[in-house]
Amino acid sequence: MPEHPQENIFKRLIGALRRKYTVSLFWFLPAPYREAVEFAVGVQGVLLFLAAMVLDGGRLLAYGLVFSGAWFACAIYIMLRRPKAPGRFDVAYVKYGFFINMALLVPAGLVWGFLFDPSSPLNR
Repeated sequence: MPEHPQENIFKRLIGALRRKYTVSLFWFLPAPYREAVEFAVGVQGVLLFLAAMVLDGGRLLAYGLVFSGAWFACAIYIMLRRPKAPGRFDVAYVKYGFFINMALLVPAGLVWGFLFDPSSPLNR
């Protein structure tokens, strides 16, 4: 059943108002990075919340905060280096860099813990 012409105009008007008046939490960031930072901060918030819920004495949360801090430092560097015209890698790192940091730092943390933890088999 075709839409009534007035309904179509109403939908277009609402869509235009949403696009014009939608306020981002990160309004101060350059436009190319805004969506990537919103995604990354949302994912990090959920993962850090889940890490805080694990009953391991805060070890997993500490690792998550290290990952998040490393991402934050790299993302700020990338956004300051090319604020107006980022490359595809720049936006991809800002959006998915938290997972890249986890992939690199988890093995490093395991090796560090295995070598320097007093309860590890090497230190007995």
